[in-house]
Amino acid sequence: MPVVLRPSGKALRGRRWGDEDVVFDPYSGETHCLNALASAIFQRVDRSDAIDLHALDGTLACPGGTTQGDIAIAVARLRDLGLIRVDHHGD
Repeated sequence: MPVVLRPSGKALRGRRWGDEDVVFDPYSGETHCLNALASAIFQRVDRSDAIDLHALDGTLACPGGTTQGDIAIAVARLRDLGLIRVDHHGD
């Protein structure tokens, strides 16, 4: 079953420093500091209408570095913070 990542649809405000982001959510009033991996995922999802999680895995996972498990944890965190949406097609 495909898992698709989408922008939250919120008017988020962000600043980028190096490979990290700080994102302000005016709906919740919360500010979130994203590490390099979460930031890379957030940036790619935010710039698109939808990204297939498996396609994202292929561009971020690398031997000896980021694993699919790391990506899944970062995606879940971004979803829980309300910064992205995760759609499970076929549910």
